[in-house]
Amino acid sequence: MDRKTFNMLVDYQIAKCKAVLSYKGDEYVKGEDVFEHFKKAASLQGINTREALFGMLAKHIVSISELCAEEHCAPTEIWNEKICDAINYLILLSGVVRDELKAEIEEMKE
Repeated sequence: MDRKTFNMLVDYQIAKCKAVLSYKGDEYVKGEDVFEHFKKAASLQGINTREALFGMLAKHIVSISELCAEEHCAPTEIWNEKICDAINYLILLSGVVRDELKAEIEEMKE
């Protein structure tokens, strides 16, 4: 794959991830706290929010691992969905960590 095509792929993947985060956010988050469901899942399991979120991420990583191990390559739309989910959970984890540490948002503006 040449650089131009790869850059187009990056732009596509980021746009797809952003759209899914927005759509799922509207579906799952009813209040102001974006991480409400992760915090509730953590409470139900007696673990911290990071661990709860990572458990959900692990499901997607396992699914990707299984796709990688298949003899024949799955259709692009399946890969797109699984990869987007994993990326989004990593973005959500970044947010949970920043929220927990009360990290300054200023670094994201640079």
